[in-house]
Amino acid sequence: MKNLIGKITAELAEKDNVIPEELIQKINANIRPPEPVTAETVYVRAMYIVSDQVNSYGGRFPVDEHQNMIAHLIDSPVLIGHRKDTLPIARNFHAEQVVRNDANWIKVYFFWLKNSEVGEELKNNIDAGIYKECSISFIFSFPECGICGSDIRDCRHQPFHEYETDSGEKQKAYFNYRKIERVLETSLVYRGSVSDTSITKELVFEKSDLQSEAGVTSPIPPSIKRIWDLDALDSDKEYLVAPAYESLRVLFEKSGDSVSMKRCDNTPIRQDRIVNMLSSIQLPTGELKLDCRLIGYRGKERQKVSELEKSIEGEDSSVTRLELKVYDLIALNQNDYSNSNADVRRKKLEELFDDNREILPPAEKVLGANLYQALKKIGTRHGIEIFALDSSERFLFTKRKLIPAIIESVEDFGRQSKYRVTPIIDGESNSLTAIISSPAKLNIGDKIEIEVTSVHTDGDLLELLDPEVFDKYGDCGYYDIHSLATKDSAVEIAGKYTLFPSNHGAFQFELEYGSGHRSEYYSIRNFSLRLVDRGRLFLIERVDHSVRSAGSIRGTGKMVGHIILGESTVFSLEGILSGRFAITPARLNGKQVTVFRKIIKKLE
Repeated sequence: MKNLIGKITAELAEKDNVIPEELIQKINANIRPPEPVTAETVYVRAMYIVSDQVNSYGGRFPVDEHQNMIAHLIDSPVLIGHRKDTLPIARNFHAEQVVRNDANWIKVYFFWLKNSEVGEELKNNIDAGIYKECSISFIFSFPECGICGSDIRDCRHQPFHEYETDSGEKQKAYFNYRKIERVLETSLVYRGSVSDTSITKELVFEKSDLQSEAGVTSPIPPSIKRIWDLDALDSDKEYLVAPAYESLRVLFEKSGDSVSMKRCDNTPIRQDRIVNMLSSIQLPTGELKLDCRLIGYRGKERQKVSELEKSIEGEDSSVTRLELKVYDLIALNQNDYSNSNADVRRKKLEELFDDNREILPPAEKVLGANLYQALKKIGTRHGIEIFALDSSERFLFTKRKLIPAIIESVEDFGRQSKYRVTPIIDGESNSLTAIISSPAKLNIGDKIEIEVTSVHTDGDLLELLDPEVFDKYGDCGYYDIHSLATKDSAVEIAGKYTLFPSNHGAFQFELEYGSGHRSEYYSIRNFSLRLVDRGRLFLIERVDHSVRSAGSIRGTGKMVGHIILGESTVFSLEGILSGRFAITPARLNGKQVTVFRKIIKKLE
């Protein structure tokens, strides 16, 4: 019998849900109890306390007042039934804006001690659904009429009565709570004046992935391939074109009442950093997963990605507001849309956001031959995004030549720092490293974008010319070195060119082409590789022979096309100069001159 005697350990009660450490930190920071609390000493629950819907008194908390209300909620007491003749049973320590049941809500978190008189009883009654609704007591001074904007106590409009507006439509009157001065308390009540108030033990948005019943996560959107030359795409194929922004590519997911946002590497973005923006978006019902761009603004000016990063991390930033743009539909109600035609997905998005079209960027369906016109029409200062209609390929065309890179080492030199960077080519780190000096404060491992005047390849050798730090890495695409080649079906003469410093601060451009190795020499004044890519015109003149200075060659490349158009000569070049370039007659101050420029729109 002794061998049959043992111990049995049983738990009759389910353990309480885990309290995120961040919430414990907020209790100690916002309430400052004499002795810091821990997850083992307190219970935490949350109330959906007010929404932007009209309540039973005819009042409404507009979204633009929610942040003011949140500030007043912190450190307010929690009572039972608004009874002020008894002491509080708990205290509010944190609040945030959330989207729930197609309405904008304030969710307030409160805590109480486990060893308090009401400790276990309060927890059990909340979790069993007995204590289910809540209410708020506050002071405000201006009931703003929802129809005329006046003090509703002075105007003719009465809450819940219908009135004909200037547009001829009938509208039911209500008032907005304005000039909120103080929150007196929140209470657990038998019936709240705001419809659908509730108390929950859900402390965070725990469901971050849309999953089917089998538990399969919906697909991640395809990578975006960077290109520098629109001629690299097929002129006969159709593409969907949208503006490109300096932005973070994010995945937005909605499942039931829960919403979440992640970077495209699946790193979550903290909910309280984006809730103000989400509160202004009218979301469609059902579950969906979207490929989006998060953009930071100061007024109407878009800010750099580095400033956007600071903003969502809670650091001081020039960003004053966030904006979300929906680019693509990945999954809807557990159905995979990632393999459908991009035009079909766009039309579905227009249906879903029919009442909120401004969340979608403008888009046009064009042939590859017309991409330059689309760039001019809807492109931003950054460029355009391009979606192939016959495949899952996506492209990012930037007006600047930008390459993702990783910081490998840092050396400080006063106000400047020297960075050794490794470019990311074809989605992978490259064996090439470059040294860049910059005043930007970056750390080892940071992903950045560097701007170059060109990338030159010679066999296995890869050379970045004039690399500079542009900004933090904002897109989850990659740069494809092979897309630099210009597709030109009218290649007439092959050859090569050399660019080198000449006398008196000029550059000399030497062309060698044709079966007889014909050479031409040009002198270009005040030439700049960086400015030529931005469409700058340079004075150029034909010279009889090469006059090389003692300086080294600046760069070389191939000439893959040569076309005479009237008095202009157009060259298609690869290498240090990439794209189409023209030598064209012009008039300057009444004099006939010749200019050299890069063609930034497609020749007809």
